[in-house]
Amino acid sequence: MGASIFFTQKTNYRLPPNLYKGSVEVLEEVHIKEGSVEQGILYFDNYNDRQFYFSSNQANISKFDSQWNLIRNRKPSIEGITKPHIGILAKDQRYIWGGVIDLDDYPFVSDTRIIKIDPETLNILQVIDFTSISKYVDAFDVDANEFWVAYKDFVKVYSLIDNEFKLERSYRVLKGTPQGLRLTKNYMCIVGENTTMMRRRFKNGIYCYQRNNLIEFEGSFFADLIVGVDNILASINYQVGYNILNIYFSKQVNEPQKLWPFGFPLDNVDNEGFAFSSAEDGIIWISDATGNTVRQIRLDGF
Repeated sequence: MGASIFFTQKTNYRLPPNLYKGSVEVLEEVHIKEGSVEQGILYFDNYNDRQFYFSSNQANISKFDSQWNLIRNRKPSIEGITKPHIGILAKDQRYIWGGVIDLDDYPFVSDTRIIKIDPETLNILQVIDFTSISKYVDAFDVDANEFWVAYKDFVKVYSLIDNEFKLERSYRVLKGTPQGLRLTKNYMCIVGENTTMMRRRFKNGIYCYQRNNLIEFEGSFFADLIVGVDNILASINYQVGYNILNIYFSKQVNEPQKLWPFGFPLDNVDNEGFAFSSAEDGIIWISDATGNTVRQIRLDGF
């Protein structure tokens, strides 16, 4: 009986037929002389009406001026973390936030933090334990007091209350663990991880979901069990690339409305995190895994 239920519910990974596919124009390409942009870009214009860019390369945080000249590079010390992986940075109206994984423990032991960073000095102002919530934290964004954290096929929304995170709601998406996530206008936009995109036969690029159309995931014993099965199949498919396992069983899955396909570097695509420098004009800055190049890109029709 159970096997027949799973069989009848299976769905191949595929994009919706009415998906908008926009064109992409590279406006500028900059090679970084100092610092690193390995973990993606954060655009920050909230400090004294000046514009800065921030990034990280796992252990270090880099701050750049508007011309991509390095202003400051800092390797923060985080208590209890011996080999930090500082992922894609996010911001609120005053501060920068980053997710930290201890690579000495991952993936066998959960040891994660979310840190608040002073945008002027790059000093760590606050450390919040994330260990009991997830063993992985990389791509996320902040909207008011909500932290939208992506891992595997979920984006989970937490509120921060008295130095603790409380889960408010979850959304299941098609993209696997993202390399970047940004909230802007009425969209949640995601850059997929290259290998996952290839395994699921999706194009690399930015996928955007209308936030007011997102379907909340309603957990139950059966729904959580199916997610567990999906995760096992996705892990096997990721590791060995068996197309016969390119399927999922969950029904509470959100589909994107828009896609802008692109990939850098061209000879070995591995997109990293991105930031909107002008959401009204659909202009972003994005880096790749080489860590030494940023590109300004216009998303047509955003």
